[in-house]
Amino acid sequence: MKKTITIAFVALITVLPVLGQSAQISVLGGFAVFGSTNGYNIQDDWTGTLILGMPVGYGRVAEISWSRQKTFLENQRSGVDVKVFDLYVDYYQIGVAQEAAPGAQVVPYGIATIGAVRYIPKDSEFDDEWMFAITLGGGVRYYINPKVGIRLNSRLLMPLSFGGGGMFCGAGGCAVGFGAYSTFMQAEVSAGLTFKLGE
Repeated sequence: MKKTITIAFVALITVLPVLGQSAQISVLGGFAVFGSTNGYNIQDDWTGTLILGMPVGYGRVAEISWSRQKTFLENQRSGVDVKVFDLYVDYYQIGVAQEAAPGAQVVPYGIATIGAVRYIPKDSEFDDEWMFAITLGGGVRYYINPKVGIRLNSRLLMPLSFGGGGMFCGAGGCAVGFGAYSTFMQAEVSAGLTFKLGE
């Protein structure tokens, strides 16, 4: 999984800016909150995000993003917050933003992405943890001029833990299902600049 994600991101980051003159890059700073599960908590802290985008028609923009939060993990089971270790939380995502007013000076949008999250303990005694993850959000881009804009963004960050699956058969046929739930879900708000590349 690690190799697949790494190869995909390197390929897309290399190719995306050359796909056309309308490619976009956004650099955002933000703050992520919540992130508690089973007595453990990811401390609220600042985030940084890099987004590469390419309009694909009908007001849609394909986007690939990487974000990082430098924080720490707490154990809250005893009723007292105890720091476990310092932690990086990296999200690697690809998805589509749907614009409400493409080409306008003010462009509201909604976005959905899928990919992975990587939890990176700074303590070498612990291994990195990879999980599938999705994000849902929205925001607005306000263009100061045809090349530069201000981007405001909010999203839910949802790592997915799969709880199992099965096949169910009856007189009408068979169906396959599986269960998943989100753990360490966080909410993030961010702001920054967006740039249109090319001519």
